[in-house]
Amino acid sequence: MKDEELDLDESMAATMAEISEREAEDEPETEAPDVDSGDADEEVSEPIAAEDASEETVSEDESEDEVDSEESVEQKEEVTATGRNPPLSWRPSAKEKWNKLDPIIQDEILKREEDTSKGAQMLKEKASYGDRVQSAVSPYMAMIQSKGGTVEQFIQGMGNTYYRLTTGSPQERAATIQNLARSAGVDLSQIQPPSAQDQQLSPLYGEIQTLKQQLNQQNQQRAQQEDFAINQALTAFESETDENGLKHPYFSNVENEMIAIIPQIRQNNPSLSHIEVLNQAYDNSIWANPETRQLLQVQQDRKIEAERKRKAKEDAAKAQKANKVNLRKGGEHTPSQAKPTGTIDEEMAATMKKIQNR
Repeated sequence: MKDEELDLDESMAATMAEISEREAEDEPETEAPDVDSGDADEEVSEPIAAEDASEETVSEDESEDEVDSEESVEQKEEVTATGRNPPLSWRPSAKEKWNKLDPIIQDEILKREEDTSKGAQMLKEKASYGDRVQSAVSPYMAMIQSKGGTVEQFIQGMGNTYYRLTTGSPQERAATIQNLARSAGVDLSQIQPPSAQDQQLSPLYGEIQTLKQQLNQQNQQRAQQEDFAINQALTAFESETDENGLKHPYFSNVENEMIAIIPQIRQNNPSLSHIEVLNQAYDNSIWANPETRQLLQVQQDRKIEAERKRKAKEDAAKAQKANKVNLRKGGEHTPSQAKPTGTIDEEMAATMKKIQNR
């Protein structure tokens, strides 16, 4: 039994020795994590510093964004103050959001609109010229097509013929006339010379023709002057401004409706000027157009609500002022109010004495 106890003691001693050796061997290894942990702490501290820096950067960016936004608002206010107007071709709902755009975007849009307008004007002029040419040759289109020719050939041939008849030598003029008569199937030898009466009336025919040309020119000039006056009135009407910008911002949106009703307004009111007719046509058209009518109704409702609030505020101020006056008067003695002169007994005795003396 003693041997077993001895063996147990030895075994426990050996086990304790092994544990001590392990602890001794583990001590250097425990120092390394301390160093590593310090590095780790430093490494951890660096991202924290980076995060702080990023937060500072974000705050700086946010402050810059706030400054930029304030500058943008100021720029937009300057845009409204300087009177930049939206493109006339925009729809009314788009024009309402014009002042919310950045000024740089506004400039780019206006430049693009200007370039487009110039290009469209050039195309319009060419198209107008082509329409006039087409209108001039339309009476002769059947003849031109029957000869297998084109409008260009017809114009060029007539121009060459007229040029030879007016600038050529007598021989060239005679040859040109003969060629024209031959192409038209006319035998010049069958033409009778003018009689004495025709010779006498020939100057009158010339004068009549001259008068006709003058009348036509005068009519054309009068029509051109009327068109010019109307165009001037339209231009002035379209570009007229007030303290809010364009006075007629939806002109381009209702121009067709205005053109349709202007003759009727002119017929019913012949004494009105061009501007008065345009104003009446514009007012009627913007309320007849569904899109502009909706915007005008919203604007009108806003004005009515603003006026209601203003009147309510004014009435409240008047009522408050009246209450202050009433309170001040209620706390004062009226001139007829008797002021106390003594005790109640004294007052009663004085009153009885007055009654007895009556």
